[in-house]
Amino acid sequence: MSDAICRICTGGGAGKRRLYTDDDEVLFSGKRPCILNGIEDIITRPDAVDRAILMNLELPKLRRLEEEIWAEFNKAAPGIFGALLDGLVSGLKRASKIKMKDPPRMADIATWAEACCRAYWKPNAFIKAYRTKLEATTELVLNANLIAVKLREYMHNKHEFDGTPTELYNALDLLITTSTERKYWPTLPHHMTGRLRRVIQTLAKVGIVVDEHRGHDRNITIVNTNVPKEEPTAKRRTKPAPAQKPAKFS
Repeated sequence: MSDAICRICTGGGAGKRRLYTDDDEVLFSGKRPCILNGIEDIITRPDAVDRAILMNLELPKLRRLEEEIWAEFNKAAPGIFGALLDGLVSGLKRASKIKMKDPPRMADIATWAEACCRAYWKPNAFIKAYRTKLEATTELVLNANLIAVKLREYMHNKHEFDGTPTELYNALDLLITTSTERKYWPTLPHHMTGRLRRVIQTLAKVGIVVDEHRGHDRNITIVNTNVPKEEPTAKRRTKPAPAQKPAKFS
């Protein structure tokens, strides 16, 4: 579902046979915003999280009748609609003039939202709040990926790992301690690397840089920038002890 939601949000399509009796093909394409709600974290994969704005709603302190809520909303609706139009005017006026340094993954929507929000707030207010939201989802993504959890545990006091996927798999496999973890643990090294690729960019945000070599050796190099590299200890040169003069006896 995560991949399907990503395609709907940013645009995607699918090809199907027009009829069962011929070979003609019909293409379906679409792009729509999606609103999801749930009690638990319903999206945890990084590609979907990067396309979302997550919000935690608090429980209402005062219970009210639905009739009262709709009556109050209908009274405020013209002002809300007018405020939205003010934002739309601001977006059309300013969108082409906004230039971002290091834009986020959803660069187009971030630019458009920043242009619209300047009707209500100071410049860069939206993009700062948006980046803060994205940073807050880093731990959510990593904790939902068992490979990332065990990799962070393994690299806790290590600066670097360099080896084959099988060697990394065997090292992380030793950290599986419960039957629940064993149930969701991949059975083969290439399954592990596939799930690891999903969180490579997210791991880099917490200082763990993963580099998968695609050459003949297919090694994986992992550097933990939070742990300083151990410098090789230089051998100290010791001066030879001065020769003792033979004692003279009278």
